[in-house]
Amino acid sequence: MIARILYATDFSAASLAAWPCATELARVCRAELVILHVVPPLTAPPEGFFSADVFTRYWETARDEAEAEISKLVAQAELETLKVRSRVDKGRAAEQILLAAAEEQAGLVVVGTVGRTGFKQMFLGSVADEVLRQAPCSVVTVGPLWARRAPLATLIYPTDFSPTAQEAWPVAEELAIARGAQLILLHVMPEVPEDPRVSPSERAKLEAGYRRRAEQSVKDLLAKSRIPSPQVQTVLAHGVAEEQIVNQAVASGAGLIVMGTHGWSGLIRWTLGSIAHRVIRTAPCPVLTVGPQSHREEARRVS
Repeated sequence: MIARILYATDFSAASLAAWPCATELARVCRAELVILHVVPPLTAPPEGFFSADVFTRYWETARDEAEAEISKLVAQAELETLKVRSRVDKGRAAEQILLAAAEEQAGLVVVGTVGRTGFKQMFLGSVADEVLRQAPCSVVTVGPLWARRAPLATLIYPTDFSPTAQEAWPVAEELAIARGAQLILLHVMPEVPEDPRVSPSERAKLEAGYRRRAEQSVKDLLAKSRIPSPQVQTVLAHGVAEEQIVNQAVASGAGLIVMGTHGWSGLIRWTLGSIAHRVIRTAPCPVLTVGPQSHREEARRVS
């Protein structure tokens, strides 16, 4: 189970929107919650350099202001009887978040995806992109479309049954068991392209074959699962994967999507395209992404 969660905030509305998600996950996992704020570097003016005193005053003022804001969050967490502490670091936001995640041995990093410090251009050299690609642990992104603050009563686990997707299954399973949540296991089957050379009967056979293989893969996965069968709902859908994932999240009122990703690729990639990338941008709820084990181990060594 996840023992420590790192919540990174720049105190913008977007990053504070991720706070309820961080506290809910800390409560479900019975994890320690570490609040992190990164003070950005002070850029010297083009006509010269700041004195050492200016840098010192800037850092001390920024630190004091951050600690005052953090104290409000700490008080809220303590009212919920959560174990919480904080840290204020300085430097480039992404670098410091990654460093803190490694130092704290965090099991999760929680970030908002639109903020003052680079989050606006998500996946275009932004803080969120860098954290997602290089974090030594799983990452929860909370986007601007998450307005309902849905509790974690329903989780969605999208899978194509690949090794990458299967990396996320233990996380989804543990969260569902700990929360007593309904877990929707979603597989989006490929559509048979329209082709006049393919008869309706042949088309039906192909679709039936896809379904049989999917049903067997679901059966094999659940046979090794610890989660009680009444908690799992299997959904086999046709269509565009990211659209079906988001539609299912909307229809079920899901509080979290848990999915696997490929790391170190410039864009988060799942199956044959940047599906996770598009899901994160359009999901109505937070998205927990789990990178391959090899990626997480490499990220820890780099950090």
